[in-house]
Amino acid sequence: MQNVTRKKKQMSKARGIVQNINRRIKQEDQDNETKEKLKEKMQTQAYRYEEERYKTEAQKQHDRHRRNQKQKAYSVNIPIQPAKKFVAKPGTYFYGTLRKLAEEFKTIEAMSKYFTTGQLVKYEERGGKLWNLRTDKMVYDPNTGECNE
Repeated sequence: MQNVTRKKKQMSKARGIVQNINRRIKQEDQDNETKEKLKEKMQTQAYRYEEERYKTEAQKQHDRHRRNQKQKAYSVNIPIQPAKKFVAKPGTYFYGTLRKLAEEFKTIEAMSKYFTTGQLVKYEERGGKLWNLRTDKMVYDPNTGECNE
């Protein structure tokens, strides 16, 4: 029985030692990776510094200007929206003469929506017909489709 417990203790110690070794190996690997990254970063910075040493002042100023342009281009993002489509509304433009309106719409109510301001002043609806106010003559009868202008 004592042999069994002694073996278990030895096994647990051995496991602990192996785990410690594994932890140390992992830590060393991580340290090596960070060292490699730092080494690469330092090499790239050294390369840039060497390039900068041989540039003229005008070239350096030009590079600074280009870097500033890039930074500003990324920081300001203006959305471009498509232009709104123009939809002509009734009564805001000259649709056509009274004859054309009569042919298209056939009812006085529909025609009056497309009248311009001048046509609204000139014509009046009486008794289901359209009358010219100046001459007091009938200009459109929707029942017969007769148009006198």
